[in-house]
Amino acid sequence: MLQVVDDAGRAGGGLVTVLVPDMAAAVAGIRDRGLAVDFEEGVVVAQVAVIADPDGNQITLVEAR
Repeated sequence: MLQVVDDAGRAGGGLVTVLVPDMAAAVAGIRDRGLAVDFEEGVVVAQVAVIADPDGNQITLVEAR
């Protein structure tokens, strides 16, 4: 699933949400590429990780539990 939102208030104007099947693997892969990811492990109905680029564009990863 891919959710795209037009948010003119952001510097880059973009916000993307991606549903991932395995949050730990997705976050590890992103970090392996040298990108910072805002993520905390937890036990909830969904896990969320956020990546922001220097222009203010934001990508949110979501894993449903």
